[in-house]
Amino acid sequence: MPPIDKRDLRKRYRSLINQVHESRLELVDQENNALIDTVASANDLFSSVEAPTEAALDALLLTKTVDLASLRTKQLHIGMPKFNIQLYIRQIKQFLNQNSSNTSSESNKNELAWSRLGKIAWKYQRRPASINLMVGPLSFRKKERQVQRREKLQRAPNTSTQPILLNQENISAQENNTTKSVLQISRLLRKHQPIDLLKFITNPESYSQTVENLFYVSFLFKEGKAGLTEDSQGALLLECKTPPLDEQVDSGEVKNVQLIMDMTLDLYEDIIQTFKLKDSIIPTRRPVETSANSNTWYS
Repeated sequence: MPPIDKRDLRKRYRSLINQVHESRLELVDQENNALIDTVASANDLFSSVEAPTEAALDALLLTKTVDLASLRTKQLHIGMPKFNIQLYIRQIKQFLNQNSSNTSSESNKNELAWSRLGKIAWKYQRRPASINLMVGPLSFRKKERQVQRREKLQRAPNTSTQPILLNQENISAQENNTTKSVLQISRLLRKHQPIDLLKFITNPESYSQTVENLFYVSFLFKEGKAGLTEDSQGALLLECKTPPLDEQVDSGEVKNVQLIMDMTLDLYEDIIQTFKLKDSIIPTRRPVETSANSNTWYS
């Protein structure tokens, strides 16, 4: 399959996702192969996936098709053919009535017929009786119930720790740290703009700080100091913006658009491999250290 433009690839993925969402009843129907055709189309598109954005769309489509396949499997009627007891009884009765023509007594007929049936059954039951067919166990031993006593857990007084108490000073210090980090990221954005959003926030040395960087960038979006634009390749570029005036917000000229982004560990590793990141644009922050014998924070 020839390579597809990224914009066209995302368009096809979104079209397939909408098709799966709108045709759920048709896809779970056992009479057609629409679900198989959808998976085949997704496989064709996956051969052109190179960026994390398209990979995320492929994962979303795969999740929806797996759910429908599970629902379709539950609707299958799989079972063994039922045993026809009435037919079996008629065949046994017909076999018992078969006898030689030179016997006249009804009792002789029944006796000879049962004898023939017994000879046939004897071929399949000619074996010694196993232990499962015997009545009662070979030996019996009464089990004594063991009573477990729970001892009270005693801790040494030196190992107990006191929970860290938070006061208004601790909360204010944490807010100041957040403000400093947001200002630092804003200065770095002015220096490197425009820049790919994922490349800007990703720290190849720390997954947790990558999530924190995304959190700090969200403050710039909220205050209108940063915005996203899409380049010709479909990548999201982050750049500085001038905050709108209150009159523009009140008149509806400027509207807030909310976006939810999941930074999973798989996506984090994919970003590092795609951009071949070695160093982080946002410097790595020191981890927060706490002391168990005090009620203050150290950063």
